[in-house]
Amino acid sequence: MVRKLFFCFILYLFLGGCGKKNVKSFEGTTYRLALLELNEYGYCEQGYKRALAVIEKNSAADSSDALVLGLKATCLFRLGKLLSAQACFEQARKVCKNSCLLAELDNNYACVLAALHRFAEAQALWDGLLTSKDYLTPEVAVVNSGKMQVAQGLYSKALESFTKALVHAPQFVDAYYYRALVYDRIGEFGKSKQDLERVLVMEPGHAGALQLLKLRSVM
Repeated sequence: MVRKLFFCFILYLFLGGCGKKNVKSFEGTTYRLALLELNEYGYCEQGYKRALAVIEKNSAADSSDALVLGLKATCLFRLGKLLSAQACFEQARKVCKNSCLLAELDNNYACVLAALHRFAEAQALWDGLLTSKDYLTPEVAVVNSGKMQVAQGLYSKALESFTKALVHAPQFVDAYYYRALVYDRIGEFGKSKQDLERVLVMEPGHAGALQLLKLRSVM
């Protein structure tokens, strides 16, 4: 059985992945306090609720802070509040003045659109990011696109996307793992095993890869 495919979402950006030389200038009090809650309670339902509470407490003061709004949108997304997350990302994108941050917001906004089954709009955003000089991790956008294609049952296209991601980043564990899941779904168990073994070379404790290999070994 194939594990549910989740979108590669945020936290990369908000922990400093977007233009590391610039992100410091965005780190206001609300943002730091929200991250403290996430670090203390973990990236789980409780952590997202605590971080969201911090952000909402200061919502008036931070209504034009794109980084805070992006983190708020992420928490809403993780809590299953898709329409609220969509609106919050749209607000963040509207007020964002930093091109690198905006590119990351676009990737995450596309994830929300995909979750809302607005597939064409999501794909257009990811396609645009592949040619953006401000987007530093094109492999993430391609993998997200691939996972959306899986959700649509477009397995051949998804395989192409995961393979394309590996052209951008040959050591990208997620691309190998999700490609393995698709191979497993379509019955290409030998290829799936090869990719899972690559995952475990790079990340020996990868729970999903270990679980699927164990499942296949007893079938």
